[in-house]
Amino acid sequence: MNTNDKTNLSIVDLVSRLYEHLHIGEPPEDALYSSVNFYLDEEGYQSLYFEVLRALYTISGITEIWSERALKDQLHWLLVKLAEAKEVAGNSDQTSINFSSLATIWLERFQSQFEKQNYYIPVTGLEVEKPLTIGSVTFWPWAEKLTEIEQQDPFHTYADLPAHSSCLVGVRIAAEAYKAVEIMRQRVEEALNVLRYLGALVWYNQPTRHIYLAGTEPGRVSYVLTWDGQGRIDRLGDSLYWPIPFQVDNTFLNRANNYGLRDLSAWIDNPEATPLQKLLVNSIQWFGDATQELAPLQAFMKYYVAMESLLKKGRENAKKVVPKRVACLLGERDREKRQLEIELLIEERNEVFHRGSPKEDPPELLEWVGHQFARNMINKILPMASSYGFSTKEEFLCWVDKSCADRA
Repeated sequence: MNTNDKTNLSIVDLVSRLYEHLHIGEPPEDALYSSVNFYLDEEGYQSLYFEVLRALYTISGITEIWSERALKDQLHWLLVKLAEAKEVAGNSDQTSINFSSLATIWLERFQSQFEKQNYYIPVTGLEVEKPLTIGSVTFWPWAEKLTEIEQQDPFHTYADLPAHSSCLVGVRIAAEAYKAVEIMRQRVEEALNVLRYLGALVWYNQPTRHIYLAGTEPGRVSYVLTWDGQGRIDRLGDSLYWPIPFQVDNTFLNRANNYGLRDLSAWIDNPEATPLQKLLVNSIQWFGDATQELAPLQAFMKYYVAMESLLKKGRENAKKVVPKRVACLLGERDREKRQLEIELLIEERNEVFHRGSPKEDPPELLEWVGHQFARNMINKILPMASSYGFSTKEEFLCWVDKSCADRA
């Protein structure tokens, strides 16, 4: 991570201007940014403070290993140093303060080399019989990893989670601590979406099994109070979730490998994956998110994105190309019926996008149809990305269009 001379000069200038808008003394109640003995005036905070942050973001690679929270903490450190310098300087000319030296010392703090560390987080609703690695993420059986953790940290906070439907996820990351947590959450969600997609194939047409990073799951049961006209009161408990956990055992793994688990594990988080392979991983992210979505209309839109992102190029008209490609890929049987179904699905998608609600079909039906088509299309295209030699979506769609023309 390096800074160029232009960035350095910009930051030195911003630091000197920030100094002018920093005031020593007890902060007023309406101060937008304050500490114990100093504060920034309105221009100092609303303009210069964020200009300094913006200058930091121009440093190549800084956001890959530093979180926004940590950058703001480092900026607070700079403000403390400016306040100390201002207290020492008193009413003297600010030019006696070496802003270039102070800015250089501050920027050197961002040159820290972080070592790789293990980060763990629980997942609820997911049970694994043995360690499972997807990309850079490893899912550990609850009892196995928890025993190891307890030897190092007997005061861990995981004791309240249900052992029969939880697991621990580990990732090795080299970054500032809060950024490492951000990276971990993103990578774990990507891996969970792979499992959610595979689960939709393995447990075909069964209720969705919900899996979440611990702390992000919605409440599993809602209670409704009923009160009729005769004053009788009752309570109804309802759950939006199927209580059966997502269990990864040998049976699941055998079927999941047939559906592409090994390929997806190799492609996810892999800079050498082809553009088409990366696109499939991204499509599965939309599909996985949709399976956890409780609002049917929002789930439908995510399923639609998962499908269209694989089947449409740039400025193509979706209604003209996507139905033909879907019908062609899914085979000769009922091609016209499938094509018409996708055309109607696209019309409903347009209605939702432009008016906020579907025109004809109820959201629950759109969600179900979107789920079926998105799942089937990903499942159809995924093996082609590994065995047919297609590198890009454009190559793949050219082959699809040629196949459609040959069958016409």
